[in-house]
Amino acid sequence: MKPITIAGTTVHPGESKFVRIPVARMPRGDTLELVVRAVVGLQDGPVLGLESGSHGDEAFAIQTIHEVIEHLDATKLKGAVLGMPVCNPVAFETFTRLTGIGMTTDAVNLNIVFPGSPTGSLVSQIAHAIATHFLPHLDALVDFHSGGLESAIDYTLVKQSGGPVSPRILELSKALGSDFLSITRTDPSGVSSISELAESMGIPAVVTMLGGSVTSSDVGVLQRSVAGVQNVMRTLGMLDGAPTPNPRQRVIGDRKLVRHLQGGIFIPAVGFDKVAAVVPKGTLVGSVRDANTYELLEEYRAPYHETILIMIRGVFGRVFAGDYAFIFGDQSTAQVV
Repeated sequence: MKPITIAGTTVHPGESKFVRIPVARMPRGDTLELVVRAVVGLQDGPVLGLESGSHGDEAFAIQTIHEVIEHLDATKLKGAVLGMPVCNPVAFETFTRLTGIGMTTDAVNLNIVFPGSPTGSLVSQIAHAIATHFLPHLDALVDFHSGGLESAIDYTLVKQSGGPVSPRILELSKALGSDFLSITRTDPSGVSSISELAESMGIPAVVTMLGGSVTSSDVGVLQRSVAGVQNVMRTLGMLDGAPTPNPRQRVIGDRKLVRHLQGGIFIPAVGFDKVAAVVPKGTLVGSVRDANTYELLEEYRAPYHETILIMIRGVFGRVFAGDYAFIFGDQSTAQVV
């Protein structure tokens, strides 16, 4: 295996090292940096990237990335793993989905500005650093997303553009092992997210949607997440042993993202134990009421005869119009992989 040099720092075969990628000088005088945790094996093999935190409140996968890398044995690893647990440190610091508007008036969502620019907004400069110093080393990428402070999610988003690496994206997405896959058709010429940029560079990128801040203490969810990455690594030939397929895995043919249309107080009707569960049509899953009068403003009910609760907002609290509420899947359109 050849050494890997990231932003001027070289990691040799058999080494595990933290590498810092400088982005920009901050007003307080320090340098905003992206940290890569790199492990390079002694044996030849592909380079897998693990990246999370493009949305600052999606912190669940930080545990997954460190847990995977912590248990790697460089003497047995075929290839290398480059983990970037927090790819948007500014949004993570405020624990918000989007980056502070005061600093980035023309771009607040890191995952829609790739490949970025060295002379653009702060968010654009972060994207440029990732595109320049992280992605070019990779042969495959796992792009982690999760619920935030008030939500949890459980499925794998499979982007299919029909391009050369689309079959590999589907194969690695299956390897993650989630019960539900949702395939979305994308424009091969359109690049705005890190996964789309990776694909345009010939790097198959899988997008896992699992967990949330509210489920971070759930050992079972963490174990599933880690096992999914290890299964991807076995599929890539980086770890010994054959990948284990999930016999329950299904592709959802129809899904519906529901946003709050009214701001107010959200009252959940189902808990996080129902994530990825199937409920009958009409099941009440939540409502929004006026905080002052307690007038009922909106109710959310399962729309399909057999509705899969792919994403749940499950915490009582304030919501804005336009916030994510639920993602529903249609069990009747789900096909066994």
